[in-house]
Amino acid sequence: MDLTNLLLMCQDPTKRSEAEAQLATAEQNSPAQLFPLLAGELANEDKPLGVRQLAGLVLKNALSKKDKARKKECQERWLALDENVKGGIRELSVKTLTTSKEVVARKTSAQVISAIGGIELPRGQWKDLVPGLAEQAQKGDPLTKQ
Repeated sequence: MDLTNLLLMCQDPTKRSEAEAQLATAEQNSPAQLFPLLAGELANEDKPLGVRQLAGLVLKNALSKKDKARKKECQERWLALDENVKGGIRELSVKTLTTSKEVVARKTSAQVISAIGGIELPRGQWKDLVPGLAEQAQKGDPLTKQ
């Protein structure tokens, strides 16, 4: 089953449990495959907006938890990913934030960026995040400033 259909199933109360279980299994067993797919789904302007938003929220929730033990587990899962995988996700997330025509997609990508930044910035990683966001804000693009 493709990711779009799986995310659509999450929106159907009769299929939600099954879809959420499949996503949870993929998050635990193959985050290196799931996370880039979720970032790509969020970035894809041709996908339904609800699917894009849900993809971003699933990714954000996979990266951040309120419970300390689960938060540490999420952080370790992210940090264990190959740098190329993480870089691709960061790139897609920033691209969505700065170029998407949809406010909801931009706001959702901001949440993903915040979750990634919350893991990486304290460790001295993703050094170009803050300067890059500041540069985008100074360019005067109204979409980016929202």
